[in-house]
Amino acid sequence: RERTMTILFVCTGNTCRSPMAMALFRLKGTDVKAESAGIFAQNGQLASAEAVIACQKLGADLSGHKSRRITPEIIADADIIAAMTASHKFQLLLNGCPQEKIFTLSELTDIPGDIPDPFGQSQEIYDQTARILLKHIDVLALKLGGGA
Repeated sequence: RERTMTILFVCTGNTCRSPMAMALFRLKGTDVKAESAGIFAQNGQLASAEAVIACQKLGADLSGHKSRRITPEIIADADIIAAMTASHKFQLLLNGCPQEKIFTLSELTDIPGDIPDPFGQSQEIYDQTARILLKHIDVLALKLGGGA
């Protein structure tokens, strides 16, 4: 049987941007499996409360999320890696991530700009970040096929 394509969303700590992207992508109901990880994440942390609320407002559930640090195994399992910023992409390349599978989210969607880090900021900023992510996810889900 055919293996399911996996997209891996990557940010710094895996408690805000990449889990929000993952949760929003999962809402799209595509055949693509969405995962997330952080370059400097501590394993097992919950998503930030603001990220959970921002996702809830858009119909996505992040309440059960546990952060995880990116590993060679996680990289190997991913078909496409979507980094939140050019800096994240650079870090991954430095750490031996195969160049053909790593992109910034903006490279994948042709929507310019890095995804700003909402960490430590107001709920309003988290909500704004989630809406920016959703714009990218809408494009990405269509591009990768399936879903609405």
